[in-house]
Amino acid sequence: MKPLDIGEVPEELKTRPKAFVAFIGLEPQANNIHAAIWDAFSNNRGPDRSPLNFVILPDKHVFPKPKPKHPSYEWYEERGLLKSNWLHKHLAEVPAVAILFFDMDWDDPNWADKRNDCSAKIRALRASLQGRNTKVALVLVQNNLSIPVGDNMLATERAHALCNACEIPPKALFVLPYSDHLFGFILRRCDLRMLATSGPATQPRIPQAVRKCNLFNPRKTPPLRWFPGRVGLRSGCLSEIHARQNLPRFPCWQLHHPRPELLPPVLQTTWRSRLETAFQEITQGYYLNECKRVKAHKDFANKNTHQQLLIRHQFKIAFLHELKQDPGVAIRHYKQAYVDLLELKTSDANILEVKTVAGILNYKLCQLAFMQNIPLDAIHQFRRHVDIFKDRIGNPRLAFEHSAWLSKQFSHFGDLFEEAVSFGLTAIQTQHPGFYYQQAANHALARKEQAARLCKDVTSPPDVNMLEGEESLEFYGQRPWQAKVQGRAEALDPQFEDLGIQALQYREKTQVDHSGLVVPLLSSAVAQFKKYRCPRMKRHLMVQIAEEYYSSSDYDKALSILMHVLWDYRAERWRPLVSNILTTALKCAYLSASVPAFLMLGLEFASSWIQGTQEEKSSIQTSVFNVIEGNHPVAFPGMSQSCMSIADAAWKQALSYQPREPLQNLDMDHVIQSVECKVQFGHSAFYADQRVCLKVFIRSNCPLPIKASGLKVHFNNQHYNNFCIVEDGDPAAAIGSLHLVPRRTQSFSFAFLPRSCDINSDVQVCAHSLKERVRDTSD
Repeated sequence: MKPLDIGEVPEELKTRPKAFVAFIGLEPQANNIHAAIWDAFSNNRGPDRSPLNFVILPDKHVFPKPKPKHPSYEWYEERGLLKSNWLHKHLAEVPAVAILFFDMDWDDPNWADKRNDCSAKIRALRASLQGRNTKVALVLVQNNLSIPVGDNMLATERAHALCNACEIPPKALFVLPYSDHLFGFILRRCDLRMLATSGPATQPRIPQAVRKCNLFNPRKTPPLRWFPGRVGLRSGCLSEIHARQNLPRFPCWQLHHPRPELLPPVLQTTWRSRLETAFQEITQGYYLNECKRVKAHKDFANKNTHQQLLIRHQFKIAFLHELKQDPGVAIRHYKQAYVDLLELKTSDANILEVKTVAGILNYKLCQLAFMQNIPLDAIHQFRRHVDIFKDRIGNPRLAFEHSAWLSKQFSHFGDLFEEAVSFGLTAIQTQHPGFYYQQAANHALARKEQAARLCKDVTSPPDVNMLEGEESLEFYGQRPWQAKVQGRAEALDPQFEDLGIQALQYREKTQVDHSGLVVPLLSSAVAQFKKYRCPRMKRHLMVQIAEEYYSSSDYDKALSILMHVLWDYRAERWRPLVSNILTTALKCAYLSASVPAFLMLGLEFASSWIQGTQEEKSSIQTSVFNVIEGNHPVAFPGMSQSCMSIADAAWKQALSYQPREPLQNLDMDHVIQSVECKVQFGHSAFYADQRVCLKVFIRSNCPLPIKASGLKVHFNNQHYNNFCIVEDGDPAAAIGSLHLVPRRTQSFSFAFLPRSCDINSDVQVCAHSLKERVRDTSD
């Protein structure tokens, strides 16, 4: 069995518990009729079906043996709170009802021999369940779709004889007549009221179906009269039917419709589900008896000496009521178990076990509160739960475990909240699952920091395997080395405790992927904040995701996310935020050797609007020029030596695929510009024979001069693009005009004649391009 992670909840508690129903005697692989029966039970088990877990078991299946009973608890020594195998045992090992399927018709010529075989199998089944309170039922699979009129009384006598031979009550005997649709089922008398109809067209069929399939002579039974009601037979009409029609009162009924496919859909669904309903009622009786049995045990326990046992009994009673489909009573017992747990004395030795059980109880209380449509109770319970345990850290050397536990509490509640929303609960912008996922991620980040601080000196595990047997612990939340002395008078050896802490620290340091825990939580929070239209919170969390990717050396993903959110932060002109995010994005581009991103982000970082020292900006601008010329960038300021080695290898590979004189077209429209440009026409309108005068002003905000080799102005009409070009060395241009000095404005004047065909049209400047000079490296 996989050990339960810190703060985790057993898988058996995360879904709606289903009563365990064992099918004995079905052989779907060898018998087509059995295969059809099994398909009818196992397929299409939607939420409208009864919460039953059907499992086929072999005839000689060995069920777990019960423990010996004790008249009192004077002998009992407490060793823990909740046993780790109890849930699985009652959900998958010990059935609430064991149902034997047996092929036998009422008119079978070898009926006596088959009756003996059937009773022998029932006795063997009871023997295998000896000591258990599991209910036993019998289903007769019959090939005859209807009973001959002359054999009705014989069938009644044989049913009585079979019940006596098998020692089962009549209500535990069911007859399943096989048909192509398997819509016929045996119903007990109390199930007859569940038959429904939706219109007058079906009224004559219902009495006919009941009259055909009762076990008595129809000649002595007057025709059933139809009692109109809302949908189906009205409440209390069964006794009225029996009183008016003088029907005999044998507790088994066989209902069969000759053409079930002709029934309306509402009747077909009801017809199919009646046998399941009968099984569910039997399981509810079993779990009710189990609750009474556990309560009887609880009464023998002493509250002063058996605190842990009382908590365990309350949990068992609550879970059994869940299986009984009684969530209101289950909540009451879970609450009592939680209150009893808070009265338990805690220490460093048992704090993890107490918090583990508290997390399980809190999970069930919140889950059932959401299911009962009382979300405020769930939120109140969770807040109270966190307030109680947020300061119960335990051993300071294992503080990261407390953060892990808190992270799980928030993430589990977020899952429950989100599930409730999917089932119709309305959340609001200030109260939705995203806040809980965010808090879970924050605690996971705290765990990461604490682990780095507390485990940095641990270089190897202890010589003794202190975690041996962790997967087979008897109780939830215990340590392997501590479980060995539970319930004994022995004191825990401090040396063993130190070795166990060392083993936990080493595992935390070497085996836990902290970023892999944080990123999914942040992603879930992002999805929720996006759903409830909180864009700024969404962007904030996306930056956190990028930082986690950066810390885990996944620079490409981090860069992709940061490039996406930078657009929004630039538009809002939040200078500190843009500067910090741009710095991280530039580091990612440098470490991943992304040439276009590094050039664009580097020029943006060199702008005077971005916060940063002059040394950093100068270094980045020099690196940009080097990359433009096809050379390696200089060392990134503040980068560690290990990161520098990674970056050098990445840049060497990236630049080996670039041409010797690379041409990088960078769109700088939506970034913080390091080179500003403004254009100005001489007039707002020009005549057809008048030259159009245009001035272009360029100013560099970079810390170092920029030697450009060309300037070009682009118009909405491409015909005029060739008239506004300045090339390096152009005699028409002033000497040094393309040499951009920091914070000095350079101006360029252009003039051109418009075309006659452009009269009454607008001439607009769309863009301008500045070409960076590439130094000659052929020498």
